[in-house]
Amino acid sequence: MSNQVMLLVIPNLGTGGAQAVFRQQLAFYSARFKTVGVVFNTDGFTEADAQLNRVVSLDVVAGRNWPGKMWSFVARIRRLRAIKKQHAVTVSISHLEGADYVNWFSRLDEKVICWIHGTKMHDQMIRGITGAVRKRILMPYVYKRCDHIVTVSERIAEELRVHFKSRTDLVQTIYNGLNTDFIQAQAQLPVEPGFRKLCVEGTVVITHARLARQKNLHSLITIFSLVRNREKVKLVIVGDGEEMSSLFRHCAQRNLRAATFVDDNADADVLFMGKKENPFNYLRLASLFVLTSSWEGYPLSLCEALVCGLPVLASDCYTGPREIMRPDLKHDPPVKQPVPAEYGMLMPVPDDHDTELQWAETLSQVLADRPQLARWSEAAGRVRSTFSIARAESGWLKILE
Repeated sequence: MSNQVMLLVIPNLGTGGAQAVFRQQLAFYSARFKTVGVVFNTDGFTEADAQLNRVVSLDVVAGRNWPGKMWSFVARIRRLRAIKKQHAVTVSISHLEGADYVNWFSRLDEKVICWIHGTKMHDQMIRGITGAVRKRILMPYVYKRCDHIVTVSERIAEELRVHFKSRTDLVQTIYNGLNTDFIQAQAQLPVEPGFRKLCVEGTVVITHARLARQKNLHSLITIFSLVRNREKVKLVIVGDGEEMSSLFRHCAQRNLRAATFVDDNADADVLFMGKKENPFNYLRLASLFVLTSSWEGYPLSLCEALVCGLPVLASDCYTGPREIMRPDLKHDPPVKQPVPAEYGMLMPVPDDHDTELQWAETLSQVLADRPQLARWSEAAGRVRSTFSIARAESGWLKILE
């Protein structure tokens, strides 16, 4: 195994969970083997990413029409194949669907591993003619032929076996891991005095997410507008993304005062914190974490909240939250009523007015029950070892055997 030459490929280095795992694996494998990381282009690069001399960009932008897309696809395959040949790669691991295709079609004689971070059947962004081509042609072709498939949840693994006919013996689940010691240390760092005051004098309901359709934040804002006794309750949203302006408009439509956080605007109902390099100190001081996603893979933000000792309300979306909060419900249908968990509640996906009302009533009751919040918080603190990065790293080594 010591003679392995590893290649990791991902479309970009943004802020998602797949990118977090890519960075973790790049560090892990580089410490043990000759390893090269590859991105399609430098979109989403941080200053730290730019300083890593082991990340190579193919420098191929995405095409804007069908001829352009095909040119980009072929160019990426050719350039990745050249990199594989140059480094004599023995194992190539791709993260995210676009990278899976390029990884497979650029194959030489190395072991090809596709790392699946999200549902394919329930992802609402896979739609139209392009979505049909992906689901009916590209995914079945690649996912039946690669040497190994790793999923971040058991339900995604089941989906691949059933819908894409992937070989059962080639599909396994490795849950994402977290550096829990680092998170706990970061959680202790100071925040702005104004934010601390909000948490000490009132109640902060917080979420940490990309501001994207998948996260269903419009429903979260609607739910918050329906919560009873909101006088000293704030909704705090940590993250940025393409839906920022739409979410501000939705707050106005729901008669909620929204603001980008500065240290003296505590009169707003909804505070947008923007992207934070360290979200953990904000999470630690909040009262409750909420996740209203329509679909997920294995939501790291939910795990991070638990590591920070936060009780959670999370939607029973496809997939992830159930395996974290109520794994005993593995084969049950999606919940229709709030289901208690050791450190919070598993909730129906808030995809209509009735479920939004249900969420608002549950949230109102939970916020009024301080002893229950304290019990959930204590329980959350006990599950930190469950998300240890060491468990994931053990799986990362075994897949090379």
